[in-house]
Amino acid sequence: MAIIEVEGASGAGKTSLIAQSISSFESCTWISETLQKERPPKIQSRKEGVENDFFQNQIWFIENVFHRYACANELLKKFDHVFLDTGLVSVLLFSKFYPVLHHQKWDIMGDVKTFLESEYGADKKIANRFIFLDSDARTLRERKTADTTRARENHESNLLFVEGFRSFFHLAHEARPDSVLVLRDIKKEFDKLKTWFVRTEKPSQKPWTLGEILEILDKTTVQPI
Repeated sequence: MAIIEVEGASGAGKTSLIAQSISSFESCTWISETLQKERPPKIQSRKEGVENDFFQNQIWFIENVFHRYACANELLKKFDHVFLDTGLVSVLLFSKFYPVLHHQKWDIMGDVKTFLESEYGADKKIANRFIFLDSDARTLRERKTADTTRARENHESNLLFVEGFRSFFHLAHEARPDSVLVLRDIKKEFDKLKTWFVRTEKPSQKPWTLGEILEILDKTTVQPI
């Protein structure tokens, strides 16, 4: 049994890949990124202004991600595999690199790590496996233009994080190659996914921990544009 987290930039094809996987593999279900708890009133913090607003917003996203992990673990009582449409990696990459890529001087990651370690702990289990959909900015723009069913707000801003995704999952693949699958063309590489999926059916699937994710995040870099 496994939670398989599908990551990638907006428009990379995460939802399409999950839908195709569910129709191709047995005993699978998924949890959408839209499964969110109601946004609470702002938490009081020592930070002020835009930086504080961003910090509180990211904490809300983090809490929602862990809520979806909890829901995924409940679904594993009925299904062998649960796909998660985006998860903690996306939220943490955004938390770390939004200020850098938008030329802000503030940095919230120290407070984010303190929150994570106090609320969940370094041994907190995340997903068992990751699928990263790697796409270049031009392809993502073309897909956004062709997709008339979704608004994809802040799409251009999200393209800035493509390099961060690549950096993180390159390091993650080096650390645990059997746990990370990188795909660049879903249609051409779906057989590659099938082969990898069979391997994930082995019972000895060690979940990633929060501590492992944060360790790789510390090494992940992007260059300001």
